[in-house]
Amino acid sequence: MKKIGICGGIGSGKSVVSRVLRNLGFDVYDSDSAAKSLMNTDISVRAALIEKFGKEVYDGEFLDRKFLAQRIFSNDQDRIFVNQVVHPVVANDFLRWAASLLSSKLVFIESAILYESEIAQLIDASIFVDAPLDIRVERVMRRNDCSKDDAFSRIAAQNVELDKAKSQFIIQNNNKGLVSKQLIAVLNQLI
Repeated sequence: MKKIGICGGIGSGKSVVSRVLRNLGFDVYDSDSAAKSLMNTDISVRAALIEKFGKEVYDGEFLDRKFLAQRIFSNDQDRIFVNQVVHPVVANDFLRWAASLLSSKLVFIESAILYESEIAQLIDASIFVDAPLDIRVERVMRRNDCSKDDAFSRIAAQNVELDKAKSQFIIQNNNKGLVSKQLIAVLNQLI
C-alpha cells in the first residue's frame, strides 16, 4: 500500500482534491478532522492542553476552538507546542486507519503541514495543492467567517514552503483549470 500526502496552506483547496479522490473511489484520511476529534477524546492531548492553556481551553467536554485558534495563530511557541502534542497522536491514528484498509493500493492523508509533522515519515509521496494568496484569503474569510487580517494571520502561521519544495506533485487550484484533470495525471504516475 502506498500512502500519499495531500498538503498545502489553508485555503489552497486540499479538501477539493480530497473530495475528487473520494469520488474516484479512493480512501482519504482527513488529519484536520481527526485532530479536532482527538483533541476532544484523547486523554493525553486533553491533559497537555489544559496544563499549557488552563481549563478554559475546554468548554465542558469540547475544545474551545476559538480560544485555541487565538492563541496558536498569534503565538508561534503556542502553535509549535500544540503541533508537538497533536501530530504524534494523529500519526498513530492514521497508521491504525490505513492498516484497516487491507485491499487498498493507494491511500491518502490530507494535512495542512506534512513535513513539519511526524506524518512525513509515514508517506511515500506527496501532492502539494497551490493557490494564489488572494484566492486563499477569500476562501479562508468565507469558510471561517473571519476578517481579512485574521485570514492573513492564519495563512502566515503556516510554513508551507517546505511542503511545496519536498512534494513530488503540484496541483494548481486557482479557479482556472480543472483540479480533477490534474489529479488524474498524478494518479496515473502513482498507480
